[in-house]
Amino acid sequence: MILLGYYLAMLGVADATRGLPRGRQRWGALRGLLLALLVGVLGVQLTGIDPLVMLVPFVFTVAWVTSTPGGRASTRWPLLALLVSLAGIAYLSLSVATPGPLDEWLATSAAPVDATRVVLLLGCGLVLLETANIVVRLVLASESSARSDLSEDSSDLKGGRIIGPLERLMVFGLAAAGQFAAIGGVLAAKGVVRFPELSRSVRKRKTGEAPSKDPEYFLIGSLASWGIALLASLLLR
Repeated sequence: MILLGYYLAMLGVADATRGLPRGRQRWGALRGLLLALLVGVLGVQLTGIDPLVMLVPFVFTVAWVTSTPGGRASTRWPLLALLVSLAGIAYLSLSVATPGPLDEWLATSAAPVDATRVVLLLGCGLVLLETANIVVRLVLASESSARSDLSEDSSDLKGGRIIGPLERLMVFGLAAAGQFAAIGGVLAAKGVVRFPELSRSVRKRKTGEAPSKDPEYFLIGSLASWGIALLASLLLR
């Protein structure tokens, strides 16, 4: 599964860097793809993967970045294509051997660690930052594309760009460590914090007044975000 780890790392690096610095995105996609290519080159050098094999996840990364300019898309096809590419790379990973320098170095370290697990951990951590934000955004856009009161420019979503990755990393770390009871505490805490806001939205809906934030919008976004983190943790099992 090490090839899948490098694919996740490519996606994470490309998405996290293509929008930096804010306001200068003309060459952002190219910068992100060049860094993703660097990840692939390092993978070839460190793990001995055939360059042609490593080219496959890079091509998928190019397709993802070009189909989501600015981290957005007008259709849900990029999201479906991402899911298919993840399944395809996971299948291809089963036939990839990695007798490279990284394996040899980790095997001789004080606490021997499997190279595949290290790369998967790094890839999952990177993809949970900005790539997961884009995925959640696409899920929400497909659910509420006709709504104008839930725009990307809202302060709630701007805060979510920071809160979301931190929340996913926390859920991912706890799930990887098997601390599922603690995950329940994290999710319950978010529900408690959001409860007053959701209650106000429900009351407004009952009185016929348009709510500023739809409760379903919050639930869909949260479930999508938590689901990504939990699925990522399964890769380390």
